[in-house]
Amino acid sequence: MKKGTICFLSLKTEQNEGPLQIRPVVIISAEKNKKKVYVAPITSNEMMATEPTHIEINHKCLSRKSFILMDNTQEVDSSRIIEELEPLTTEELLCLDHILINQ
Repeated sequence: MKKGTICFLSLKTEQNEGPLQIRPVVIISAEKNKKKVYVAPITSNEMMATEPTHIEINHKCLSRKSFILMDNTQEVDSSRIIEELEPLTTEELLCLDHILINQ
């Protein structure tokens, strides 16, 4: 797993035994040999695009224009990553890094 990769994350945890639910996320920090990764959720809700910490993205692996919610990052177990889809563009990665540096 590499920083800037769009993935599907399982929302199912040991505490949440309901049906499998997934959501798209982008990896913002992944260290080799670590069981945890930091991710930021991705939403297609344009109402969420009002903050300067939200990055607009357009990728074929997502059904529509979407937004990375950089103000809602979280650490998750890397085993919850179901599928790696595609990397962010260079421009999107620069935006991501700019927000991380200035948070």
